[in-house]
Amino acid sequence: MERRYDLVLLLILIVSALRGLATEASLVLVDTAPNVRGWKGEDIRLRCNIQEEPFAVVWVMENMSQQQRKTTKAGFIDGNFDSVDERFDIDKNFSLVIADLTVADEGRYYCQVVLQSLDNFENSTFLTISSMPSKHVIEECVGQSQPSQSRCTYQIPSNAPSLNLTNRERD
Repeated sequence: MERRYDLVLLLILIVSALRGLATEASLVLVDTAPNVRGWKGEDIRLRCNIQEEPFAVVWVMENMSQQQRKTTKAGFIDGNFDSVDERFDIDKNFSLVIADLTVADEGRYYCQVVLQSLDNFENSTFLTISSMPSKHVIEECVGQSQPSQSRCTYQIPSNAPSLNLTNRERD
């Protein structure tokens, strides 16, 4: 499956070298939001607005934590929709849909488009992943060997985000 995307990406590179990428504002046929925020565990749709019927659309991710390595996530090639990862899908409007976001999904996503005329265009959006804060409550320390001892321990659940504790004096 990924080999098919590699061939389309190669086609994009060859056509780009021969024709040059269209960068004038009047020629921009592919539009994406520059920045998008997603929430860990939820789904998101990265839109790729295309003004003409494409021959191919490939969504590629550049993961900043993996030394800017680009990986193909999903695509549309000559009437067929394909996905490399089951959490990633491309819809009928050529938007990338990512299910159950993880922190590893953060990075720059490129919508690469090849039109029927073999003209090609690319635009990108940066996806930032945020996590909902959770409130942890530490109950009064019970069974301490010394009543004046001010330390308690609290085990953070393994699925919890990072946690900072502060000491609050009782009234």
